[in-house]
Amino acid sequence: MTNDEKRKIADIVEAFGCINQDIRGAYKRLTDLLEQKNDFRAWKKDEEGKKKTKDNYYDFDAFCNGDDLWYYLNTYGAYKGKVIGFTFVITVDYDEEDLLYHRFIDTLDKSINKKAPMLLIYGVYEPVKNTENFFVVDENEEPYNIVDSILGLSDDWENDEPIQLKYREPLDVHIKYMKNDKVIEGYENWYKNAVVKIEQIQNITSPEKAEEIIDDLIEMADKYIEESAK
Repeated sequence: MTNDEKRKIADIVEAFGCINQDIRGAYKRLTDLLEQKNDFRAWKKDEEGKKKTKDNYYDFDAFCNGDDLWYYLNTYGAYKGKVIGFTFVITVDYDEEDLLYHRFIDTLDKSINKKAPMLLIYGVYEPVKNTENFFVVDENEEPYNIVDSILGLSDDWENDEPIQLKYREPLDVHIKYMKNDKVIEGYENWYKNAVVKIEQIQNITSPEKAEEIIDDLIEMADKYIEESAK
C-alpha cells in the first residue's frame, strides 16, 4: 500500500470520526430533551435490576473494525402506559437477498445508501401487556432492536404490503402477535401496534429542530393515547 493510499484511508477514518461526533451530539440532544418531559420515565441500562435495557450502540471503533455491521442508538421509556422513544439507524447487516428490507428502503427513498442509511425513527408503541415487562434486550443482552419490524428485518409486521412511505408522515405498524386467539410465545413482552415517523438524521441541524422532533413525538403519543382510550 502506497503512502498516498494510506493517507486516503486515514482521511476517511478521520471524516467518519467527525460524523460520529455529530451523530452523538444530535442523539444526546434528543435524549436530553425527551428525558425532560413530564410523565416520561427513561429506561437506563438496568433500572433497579428489573428491566434489561441499554443503548444498543456499538461505537465507531467496533464499526470500523468490522466487529458489528449494525450501528444503532436507542432511547426508549414509559409514557402514560405506552412506550415512546427513537432510534438512530446508521447502518444494518444488509443482505442483497433481504427483499423486505430492500423493498422498504426502495419505497422510502431510492437515493438512500442501503448499506448505510441515516434514519431517525421515532414514535409511540403499544405493549402487548405492559411497560413493566417490555424488553429491549433478551436474556443474553442481545438486542431486540425495536425498529427491526419497521425496517423489514423481521417477518412479524402484519400490514407489510407495499405502501406509500414518506419522510415525516405517520406510519401505522401492526404486529402479528396473536395466533388462535392466543399471544404467540415470545411476544408477551413485545409490542402489538405502533405509530412512527421517519426523518433523516442529517436534518437535525439545530436545537430548534431537535425540540420540534421531541414535541412532535409527545404530540403523537398523546393523540395515540387519546384515540386508544375511546
